[in-house]
Amino acid sequence: MKENIQLFTGEVDYLLLEELKRYKVGFTKKFGKENIFEFFPDQFNPGQVINAIFGGWLFVTKKLVIIHGFPAETDKTKKIWADASEKFEQDFFKYFDHVSPDTVVIFVAASADKRTKSYKELISKWATIKLFEKPKGDRAKTLSQYVKNRLGDLTDEKTAQQLVQQVWDNLYHLKNESEKIRAYCSYHKITKVDEILVDKIVFKNQEVNNFELFKRLFSDKRKVLSLIDEAKAEWTNWNLYLWLLLRWIKNILLTIDQYSLWQTSSFHIAGKIWWHPATIASMLKIIDTLLEKENSLKTVYKSLTALDLNIKNWKYPDSIFWPEVKKILYEI
Repeated sequence: MKENIQLFTGEVDYLLLEELKRYKVGFTKKFGKENIFEFFPDQFNPGQVINAIFGGWLFVTKKLVIIHGFPAETDKTKKIWADASEKFEQDFFKYFDHVSPDTVVIFVAASADKRTKSYKELISKWATIKLFEKPKGDRAKTLSQYVKNRLGDLTDEKTAQQLVQQVWDNLYHLKNESEKIRAYCSYHKITKVDEILVDKIVFKNQEVNNFELFKRLFSDKRKVLSLIDEAKAEWTNWNLYLWLLLRWIKNILLTIDQYSLWQTSSFHIAGKIWWHPATIASMLKIIDTLLEKENSLKTVYKSLTALDLNIKNWKYPDSIFWPEVKKILYEI
């Protein structure tokens, strides 16, 4: 077993990405960002990967090489092209014994296919496997502890359990809702979260609502207006809904930026902007439209920010918020 060759795998890709990020930050602090080489399925060149692992580099003593999509994944959206994967597998097997102890190789395959030759004959025998699974046993208790760790003294076991019941086991959403609660408490100088507050500002279906809203923003204005009405009926605090809208627009713009830098892997982009890979993959399906409307999205962001400022400066009553949001999104 080689400690410098690792596989990150498992169904909880959020925890996997968190650990990968932590590892990269730690490595950067010790040895520098320039010593990290990262490869993704959509831009996989076996020669470049082999060179990164085995090649000599001037002034480089320690290297971290991260390879996404190997061994082959059961998720087809994360697969390396067969020819490229086979070529890399052949060369890596050939030179495997020459991997320097100063080179750390991390394979990232959330849904690694254990039936493949590379997994059976290489990974399972020689790599240190880090498995990111949903916790076994009392799932609710485990998630409650996760919430308490994020919110600290702001919450207790009872309110943490209530938040878990609202959101359940979507860790991306659980993290975002925890951050929303912390921001709300900081703004209003609240020192303890109770069940009433959780019920007021946490909504388990709103991410789905906003996904539909931005998916249809440029194609079905009537549906957009209908979704805003649904949000109005559900949200008792317009300020928090605005925060969520702005966060979505910001993440869409960041996704566009990453795509413009030739990053087309949802998994890669998720690691950069910390948005759910599945949501990013859905946005990439309409990327041509998003690119065309990028300036319009920036205009919407500015308009919503201005609306927020005008209400908070008492220029407009807060009752104008929902009609104005409709107007801004309808006119995009």
